[in-house]
Amino acid sequence: MQPIEIIVLISAILIVGVVFGSYLYKKLKHIPTGECEGCKHKNTKKMLNQVRKEIEEERICNCK
Repeated sequence: MQPIEIIVLISAILIVGVVFGSYLYKKLKHIPTGECEGCKHKNTKKMLNQVRKEIEEERICNCK
């Protein structure tokens, strides 16, 4: 094998390893992957709206 072939082969293996490793890491840590990454933003937005609503309700109740 020529040195360039070895370098290309090692680079390809490293790239595949990094992609697979990051996917596996996200699965083990329960971080959204793939299509669910957008869900994380939506869920965060819903949660923030709910907290803001609760805080606003507490302000109204405490002022009376």
